[in-house]
Amino acid sequence: MEIATYPWKILQLFESMENKNNNMGNNIKEKKTLLEKVHNLVFTGAPGTGKTYLAKQIAKQMIGVETDDALDKSEQFAFVQFHPSYDYTDFVEGLRPTLPDASGNIGFELKNGVFKEFCEKARKNLEDSLKDSKTLSVEQQIEEKYKRLIEAIQNGEINTVELKTPGKYAIILGQSGRNNIQFKRPSNGRISEHTVSLSRLQQLGNEFKTQAQLERLDNLSQSIRDVIGGCNATWYWAILHHLYKTYGDVTDNATANKVDRKNYVFVIDEINRGEISKIFGELFFSIDPSYRGAKSAVYTQYTNMHETDEKFYVPENVYIIGTMNDIDRSVECFDFAMRRRFVWQEITAEESAENMNLPKECKAKMKSLNDKISGIEGLGSSYHIGGAYFLDEDGMSIKDFEETWNLRLEPLLREYLRGMPNADNNLNELRKAYENAVNN
Repeated sequence: MEIATYPWKILQLFESMENKNNNMGNNIKEKKTLLEKVHNLVFTGAPGTGKTYLAKQIAKQMIGVETDDALDKSEQFAFVQFHPSYDYTDFVEGLRPTLPDASGNIGFELKNGVFKEFCEKARKNLEDSLKDSKTLSVEQQIEEKYKRLIEAIQNGEINTVELKTPGKYAIILGQSGRNNIQFKRPSNGRISEHTVSLSRLQQLGNEFKTQAQLERLDNLSQSIRDVIGGCNATWYWAILHHLYKTYGDVTDNATANKVDRKNYVFVIDEINRGEISKIFGELFFSIDPSYRGAKSAVYTQYTNMHETDEKFYVPENVYIIGTMNDIDRSVECFDFAMRRRFVWQEITAEESAENMNLPKECKAKMKSLNDKISGIEGLGSSYHIGGAYFLDEDGMSIKDFEETWNLRLEPLLREYLRGMPNADNNLNELRKAYENAVNN
């Protein structure tokens, strides 16, 4: 019987204990306060000490939700588990295959990984929280018009937009993988690498609010580039002009509510099981709390394939929690460059017993067993037995100590001792320590 076969019951028990157990509640509050200060935390400790549960409870308090379901549905929370095959393309960005076209050909397109996508949401919230209601109103109006245009493109209702030159048109191909509008090159009809994005249209909308303003521009290219930098100004003018002409100008009487800054919490379970340098790449620099924000933006490995000259950064409102079992051999290979960027917090077996509100007999047996483990050469606190091993399959404190030894503890301890001298003698000593533990 493995502990992993009923984690949901254990989590249910943890939640009920959190409401009853002031020690656990205070522990969560302390760790939350620390995370707010340092931004990056790693919880280490022996298996079964409730590290992943603790990470999720902290995330709930940081975000302001009460249930696991609300946490999982929140865009302010993400959870991944590293493993040996996990890499940069999963985490930051990379090429992903597209669906077959009409001829059955499969292509590739650049897609954001889970962490970059998460940071983009946090970045937008942070930037929006600094904007006044007037700016937000313009951006919301542009977004509503843009969505209507996208729907028209998808329905086949429109495939061209007027250019500023009379009688000339830009041919719309559709949407890119990043929800930008794609075009065909006028010279050969192939897909152009230049696209039009909503975010840049919103920037332009704050500068040019009406169809008439756009039509009065003398130097179209320079006027557009002065606002949004390098781009295909002709197509940006054409799309914004179409939005105003078809759906109306931006109005000044529309209102928008101020956006509050939110916390975004990213949990990486088993953070040591992935090849850290391969997964994070240049983000070694970006996740450092001292280098958060646009001032320290970096180019990613796929910059040459971006639709714009964008850089990437980790916003100040992103908080990262990692968990790792000290017993894993991969702990010793954990990159020191990454170690420096996290604050490490050990969750001891004793702390887990308090958090889980184990009865005295369970605590006594766990302490006696762990004391003996610490005395065996080659083992130590990393091999301690955490409190979760003393919860039964219903998520309650165990009653049958012999069955727990036979089915859960002895097989685990045999693995710890495998290949070591005096393994059988040590196992017998561990059993005695477990059986003869005295309640204090």
